[in-house]
Amino acid sequence: MKLLLLGLIIPAGNMQRQVIEGMALTLLVSRRSLGARQKYIQGKLSSHKALKALRKYATTLGIDPMALSQLESKGRFYDKFSHPTYMTVAHSMFVKPSQGLGLGGFFDEGKLVIYEKEVRSRVNCAAIFENFIDAVKINLDID
Repeated sequence: MKLLLLGLIIPAGNMQRQVIEGMALTLLVSRRSLGARQKYIQGKLSSHKALKALRKYATTLGIDPMALSQLESKGRFYDKFSHPTYMTVAHSMFVKPSQGLGLGGFFDEGKLVIYEKEVRSRVNCAAIFENFIDAVKINLDID
């Protein structure tokens, strides 16, 4: 959130993507019988592929299909904001006749609607964290 508020959209997107991938990976390794923990330790499962693997084991892990779809959607969205793309480069520039060209982190009043959506998205992610922790606990207790 701090990176977002500082106007550093690429690092903010990257961190949000890491949160989502971390949640998926944590769910996968929470059930020992899946073997994901060993695969991760052996370097055969990477965090950036955890969402895809989570889809495969969602039923076994007791993941609500709607929640998984939302997580996947967020993962695809933040994938676009975690690297220099046309969208992130365009966001990181502004031109004001009185100030000239600016680059880097900044606050742009013209993007208030976008900032509001991003803040809401992060708050929504925080709101599901309790359910996420409960799911991890349940899966840890099964094995």
